[in-house]
Amino acid sequence: MRHPLVCWSPPPNDHYKVNFGATFFEETGSTGVGVVVRDCTGQIIGALRQNIGSVQSIEMAEAMVARRAVMFAMELCVFRVIIEGDCSRVIDALKGFGRYGTLFSHIIDESKRIGGTLRNCLFQHVRREGNRLAYCLAKKAVLSANTNVWVESLFEDVEDVFHSDMP
Repeated sequence: MRHPLVCWSPPPNDHYKVNFGATFFEETGSTGVGVVVRDCTGQIIGALRQNIGSVQSIEMAEAMVARRAVMFAMELCVFRVIIEGDCSRVIDALKGFGRYGTLFSHIIDESKRIGGTLRNCLFQHVRREGNRLAYCLAKKAVLSANTNVWVESLFEDVEDVFHSDMP
């Protein structure tokens, strides 16, 4: 059975959507993360990609980029956000209450604390197909030693993914 094509979906008019993703290469230990913030029309508010080096697991990388996504929203002064990622275990932990017996529970706790300082911060799961731009940024981050940040624009090498991702 084929799944229907999933594209990025816009947030409500008074919110911003913050998509995040991570790429983890066990062979090299390199981990790239990507975050993209869009308004209800799909316009880019900000985006970042960063190579964060070696981490223990993809779930640890996803937890770290979720925290970075919440912090990036604060840095861009967007205070009503839907934080969206494709790692269900991390999203479940972010949505849950109490402590989790994972290596990344301290990162989850910090992400929740930071999210709690925003006016409205919701966490939700999205299939990988609906998170293409953040994932593309993460893949390209592995190739760089720098952190790249864009405000109200994108680097040309991901423009095609941005356009193909729109509903």
